[in-house]
Amino acid sequence: MSRIVLLQALTIVVFIKSLGILPAIAGNPPGILHSTLLNGVKLDYKAGEFWIDRFTALFLPGPSKKSKTIYGYNPDDGGELYATLTDESGGVLTRFDFFAEKKEPLFWIVHNYKVTENKIGNQHSGKRVRLFIGKYNLNFFVEGKQFYRFPFEVSVLQSEDPILPLDVHMLEGDWNNLGYLFYADANPEQNLVWKVWLRNIGRDGKEYKKIKAFAELYQGKKLIAVSNKG
Repeated sequence: MSRIVLLQALTIVVFIKSLGILPAIAGNPPGILHSTLLNGVKLDYKAGEFWIDRFTALFLPGPSKKSKTIYGYNPDDGGELYATLTDESGGVLTRFDFFAEKKEPLFWIVHNYKVTENKIGNQHSGKRVRLFIGKYNLNFFVEGKQFYRFPFEVSVLQSEDPILPLDVHMLEGDWNNLGYLFYADANPEQNLVWKVWLRNIGRDGKEYKKIKAFAELYQGKKLIAVSNKG
């Protein structure tokens, strides 16, 4: 049985609405809910194509331009919110210009973008970019100023099947080490749910393997909660 320890690092914004302290936190720097990037950054395991599904930003400043659309930030007529994909040397490979819609006083939902710069050549399709083995960074900017960085790696598991070879492309990074806690619908009246990414490299993909894991939640060094151990 795997034992996964989750230290108490709950994002305070989960509780903001219920605590009624919105006016007091207006001076916070812009950021991104890290868990939404862990969910939103994608890599096609067969083709090695990278894309961003969606993520949530918060504490963004007001857009420099007033858009005629619901997207306060957008590459057409709104504020500037984008990310550059850089390689290990720092060279810019691709730029993603985002469409962001404000949902709450603090939150901006990003679920669409334009690839406005691509130095990888024509090795991409639509909004996907072909990546190879190596280290990368997603660098996030709002109105021209960087405010967040998301490092990750791409690795490849070589196939040993001589008849039907299929190399598997994988993301490496915080998925390997982190889990996170959340309330369904950001409602603190709901039970806390935890999520973690597990994988067993080298096992036959057709073979079923039951994983038993549980989480322990600590406040400092004090154990305050344990998940089901089924």
